Amino acid sequence: ENEKPDPLKSILTEIMRQREDPEFASILSRIRVGEHTEEDIDFLCRPEDTDLPEGCLTLYCLNELADEYNNSMLKKINNKIYTIQTKFNYKDIETGRAIVQLPSAANVDTGGIGNKVQFAVGAQYIHIKNTDLSDNIANGCTGIISHIDINEDEPLKGTIFVKFSNSKVGNRAK
Repeated sequence: ENEKPDPLKSILTEIMRQREDPEFASILSRIRVGEHTEEDIDFLCRPEDTDLPEGCLTLYCLNELADEYNNSMLKKINNKIYTIQTKFNYKDIETGRAIVQLPSAANVDTGGIGNKVQFAVGAQYIHIKNTDLSDNIANGCTGIISHIDINEDEPLKGTIFVKFSNSKVGNRAK
C-alpha cells in the first residue's frame, strides 16, 4: 500500500543523462542495440569540426587522451593542483579478508580510476559510481570542486567538497 519505490529498479530502465535531449537519447538507444540509421550517423558527425565551448563535457575513446585533456584543463585553473597516489583495497571472497593491491592495477579493475588522481579547487568533477541513490549521488553527476581539506601527510583521509550542478544531489551528505 505505502510501499516505497526501489531506487535500484530505475537504474537501467530510466534515461538520466540525456533526459533533456530526447532526440539524442533515441539515437544512443538505437546505437546501443545496433539499429542506428544513416541519419543518426550524420547527426553525430555534424559537430566534428565545431569549436566546442571551454569546459564542456568531452568524451574520449582512450584514457590517455582524457588524462591529457584533463591535465591541460587543471593547469588553466591556476590553483594548487593536488596529486594523490591511489590505493585499492579488495576483499578476498573466500577468506573475507581485505587485500591491499598496490597502484599498478589496471583502470578496468579500479572502476576507471588511474594510479594517481589530480584535482584542484575550481576543477570540474564527475561522479563515477552510484554511491547513494536516495540522495541522488549517482554515476554521471557533475559539479565543481569548491573546497579541499587535505592533510598533505595523509591525503587519503581528507575531504574534497563538490558543488553539484544539480541542487538535488547530495543534500543529505552536506
